[in-house]
Amino acid sequence: MKAALAARESTNSDLLPNDLRHWDNLVAPPIDSQTLETFLTTECKAERARLRAGDPIRAFRSISLSFCAPALVPIDRFKALPKTGLLKILQSAASLPDHFAQVGAFEICASAFEKDEHLEVAGLKLLDRLLDMETLRHRCLSYASAFVLTSARLAQHSTLSLRPTFWRRVTTSAHSSLILRACGFSNTDTLFKWTMEHSGKAFLFSVLLEMDREPRWKADWLTGKHLVADAFGRVENAINKIPDGSKPEAWLERLAKAREWITKNGVELFTVLPAIGESAPRKMPSDDELYIFRPAYDRLVAEPTTTNLLRCGAGFYTAGVTEKSLGACHSIVNRLQKDAIRWDDDDTQYVLQVLSFVAIQTRDVGLANSVAEFCVEKVRELPVDGSTLDIVCRLVECASANCDRDQAMVALAGRLENVAFLAPPQALNDLHDSLRHLQLLDSRLSSSLGRAVAAARLGRRAA
Repeated sequence: MKAALAARESTNSDLLPNDLRHWDNLVAPPIDSQTLETFLTTECKAERARLRAGDPIRAFRSISLSFCAPALVPIDRFKALPKTGLLKILQSAASLPDHFAQVGAFEICASAFEKDEHLEVAGLKLLDRLLDMETLRHRCLSYASAFVLTSARLAQHSTLSLRPTFWRRVTTSAHSSLILRACGFSNTDTLFKWTMEHSGKAFLFSVLLEMDREPRWKADWLTGKHLVADAFGRVENAINKIPDGSKPEAWLERLAKAREWITKNGVELFTVLPAIGESAPRKMPSDDELYIFRPAYDRLVAEPTTTNLLRCGAGFYTAGVTEKSLGACHSIVNRLQKDAIRWDDDDTQYVLQVLSFVAIQTRDVGLANSVAEFCVEKVRELPVDGSTLDIVCRLVECASANCDRDQAMVALAGRLENVAFLAPPQALNDLHDSLRHLQLLDSRLSSSLGRAVAAARLGRRAA
């Protein structure tokens, strides 16, 4: 990859190899595991043990490609190494370009820290490299660009698309970190914009279609600021686990300086959002598990309004949806329908994003159907030069609330056909493009979207 880039002869296959062994060797091939939790204790554990039996620094460089979430960092395994070996690993990690490797290295360092001056120095070196916030943003944008391209490729691959969603997500992250190591980071804002223009829809729709299996992470969170905040949140959490009075002052100073950037950019919430590798479903929380979010939930239950719903958004994304708050969401969508709220009124579109997210988390098909029907009704209200993308995204999300995927795809195809007949002619170019992407991502939609595609094509020609 480095040679091809240096010679300016790189092609798509250089960045996204066709050889299946490449993808299997990034983390470990899944054999029987259907969840990340099982995978980490079976196939992935065995592969990592094999790597650690050799050169520990080389093992870390390979294993750290998949450190996209705290659960993927084998802290105890590395802590068990002799102190000199651990220090060499941490020192080598400071020179790596990919931020997730350095975040994981710092998590290991902080966990092993027991007022050891050598570990304090190693941790400080990692923080100095990692928490240069504008540089970190560029590193994250380069990673995000690779993630978009890779995610879209694997979702459309005839063989790899059949692998478990969690595996493709972690493998995509590992490959993106590998590209960052090989390519570095430059012109990242332009690169990310170009990537989203060329592969953004395929990436976005692939994530939305997978939310029935991995519902907690949103494609919207793959931005430079989100990834910077995620890295900062993990570093802060690692330091907070050290007992008060034992936290190195130099570490706290670096953290405080980085927090200034977080505050200035208004991304405090982003520091606690689920990470890329933390998207698996989980049980509905109790009221006692809401912690700082409970007052907002109580207000929503007492007074189900769109304002109170939006105030619960942060809680829904991080803590989850309670049974009482789910009931309030039903009341709100019913009110939206009765009051004939318009598509472009105030926060209507963001309200629908939150409601569809709630439907997915709770697998409430009734709520999802209500949101989807409301969205289809609003197609007529799109401006002449409007886009159907947001409506299509909500419909795909709502389909992911239904665990019966065949039934969900039939319903989705029918709704998208209605959109094709109702949308203004000027919006049909964009809709046709969206439909073609969806056909490539799910074999069931390949044929069932035929009428919708034909309607969009005819309307486009008429325009």
